[in-house]
Amino acid sequence: MNAAETKQFFMNSLTSTFFSAGIAIGSNLNLFDKLLQLDSPVTCNEFAIKCDLKERYIREWLGLMVSGRVISVDGSEDEDKYFLSEDQKTGIKESGKVMILTELANKFIEHSDKLISCFKPDGPRGITHETYDSNGAFDLLGKFRSLADSSAEQDAIIKQVPGLKEKLETGNYKVLEIGCNRGHNLISFAKMFPKSTFVGQDLTSEGIMEAKKMSANMENVTFSVQDACVKSETDDESFDWILTCDVIHDLPYPDKALKEAFRILKKGGYLSIVDINCHTRHSQNKDNMVAPFVYGNSLLHCLPMSYSLPDSAGLGASWGIEKAQEMFKDSGFELYGKFPMPDDFEMYYVLSK
Repeated sequence: MNAAETKQFFMNSLTSTFFSAGIAIGSNLNLFDKLLQLDSPVTCNEFAIKCDLKERYIREWLGLMVSGRVISVDGSEDEDKYFLSEDQKTGIKESGKVMILTELANKFIEHSDKLISCFKPDGPRGITHETYDSNGAFDLLGKFRSLADSSAEQDAIIKQVPGLKEKLETGNYKVLEIGCNRGHNLISFAKMFPKSTFVGQDLTSEGIMEAKKMSANMENVTFSVQDACVKSETDDESFDWILTCDVIHDLPYPDKALKEAFRILKKGGYLSIVDINCHTRHSQNKDNMVAPFVYGNSLLHCLPMSYSLPDSAGLGASWGIEKAQEMFKDSGFELYGKFPMPDDFEMYYVLSK
């Protein structure tokens, strides 16, 4: 970029920061859902009443969204009226996951003072898992996973593992998900394949409690609290298939987690890992359109959490394909194949033992 382009980049970034805050607020207060319910244009006061919120704050929020062309406004009468065009409705409906991630990013930013301290030589290594969980960040992450775990993505995961669908349908197949969060993904699989057995593990006790509530009437799925980096009481070669989604790069000791997965996976079994689709070197990511999200999310959350404990790896979300494959090999796995996920944002690794 030349000087003018660089200057404009900083200005655009500032503007985007405020749009991001407005989107996060709108997502949290369900304002976009309320807009989608409108049958006709409304005044600011009418919309505030519909949302049961203060008119003055709604007015400022509407101004921000109108300036971003997310909401339309009719100024032909004495008082402005707000509405959504059909294209705007479609765009909002298709942006649910992005809105939750925007809300999540703003949760991460709340810890920016702690993050700044981490940069300093005498500062802490990172920010603990418990600290990030203190402001509801992982509740949002669970909400995101419930939207992200679509049938298309689940089908993409299953079809790349040789014979997996048939074996799950036949039954007597034992499956583990490492880092299952609130259990949305695993519960969906358990419903699809009632003859197989599913086990979910996560470090967050609140998430496991929620997963147990959602699966209370199911007999083929169980959940427990387990640190993926610590050797469990599970016997060697206990599981036929192990799955983990966007977890490995967040772990303080990913090498230990991979070796533990290798230990408890049956010979001939498969480990499925879904993680970020990027390269390890910055120079190979500079033209990647999602790189700013990957590095930004990693800086605010993934890196500080995965680097917070003594001698922890600090992979971060941008660990990349090359580093990932190196670690898989070091843990004893063979790479059966790697496949871009339907959104092309994530890479799907199928590893065999």
